[in-house]
Amino acid sequence: MSNTEPRSILEKFYEQQTTDAMMKNIQDTGYCYLRLIPMSHLIMICAPGNTGKTAFAIHASAEMVRAGFEVMYINADASAPDLKFYHNHAMANGYRLIAPDLNNLSSEGVVKILEEMAKSNEDFNYLVIVIDTIKKFVDVIGKNKVKGFLKTLRALTAKGVTVICLGHTNKHQDNAGKLVFEGTGDIRNDVDELYYLVSEKIDGGLRVSTDMDKCRAEVKDITFTINGKDRIIQIIPYEDIKLKKALSDQLAKDQPMINFIKKSLMIKERSPTELEAVAKTMGNGFTRRNIDKVLRAYSSGDAPLWIATKAPKNGLIYSLISAEASAHLQSCEV
Repeated sequence: MSNTEPRSILEKFYEQQTTDAMMKNIQDTGYCYLRLIPMSHLIMICAPGNTGKTAFAIHASAEMVRAGFEVMYINADASAPDLKFYHNHAMANGYRLIAPDLNNLSSEGVVKILEEMAKSNEDFNYLVIVIDTIKKFVDVIGKNKVKGFLKTLRALTAKGVTVICLGHTNKHQDNAGKLVFEGTGDIRNDVDELYYLVSEKIDGGLRVSTDMDKCRAEVKDITFTINGKDRIIQIIPYEDIKLKKALSDQLAKDQPMINFIKKSLMIKERSPTELEAVAKTMGNGFTRRNIDKVLRAYSSGDAPLWIATKAPKNGLIYSLISAEASAHLQSCEV
């Protein structure tokens, strides 16, 4: 092999080097709605049933129309009575509602039209397609079928289409308490963005926050409320509902030990070692390690349950917060 041969092979790559002219044709990422729906991306929004997916999606559809986008909402997951509401909402807000079941259009027929669009020479910039829900059009558990369907949707994004798929989550969360999308792992691999809607009940409806799982654009989480009666969405300051739930669950788990510590500290201030000795006397099974963990967890933050001070020699001594100290902390928060 001559000395020049490796160079000639590498030149095949050199010919593909990016240029300034190429970069001029690439636009910075735009957004269809807030900093949540990037243009020409394939986006998956997942949530458990009855937690606001469709209410949020039709709200976003209306907002995207007002921003100058053409929106086609394909709804194959609504009952006939609900479709009346969605039809009226679409007519009032300027997006197109496609209800395959009402038009005797099968899911296969919808997929065929999408495939024809993907193969056409048309430019679909500023078109948004919402698919509600993905499992109505493809077997989300079938690896080969999912890959083929996502390939079609990916081809649409190459033509300028923004594709938003709504999906469900599994009944059970993972070991970390996180929601898990329903379907094969190819869904997460092949989409640009995947995020969950995490909700909590409030008077008259739901409070919902997004929880980003995967993102290729610079997206930003939001929180919104849903009025249960007329499904009106209102964007409010962001709140990490997932973290709030995790803390609430941990508090419930720690409550028996919290009660034990509080009762013990009412008598006098104690060190972790002293609390361990009391626990052994009571036979409640609380270990030194867990006692120390709970003591540290609830001795700081906005609403500590007790105060930690340095012991005369080594370690920490814990005591309950006085009424005066508690009132002072609350005034500081305000």
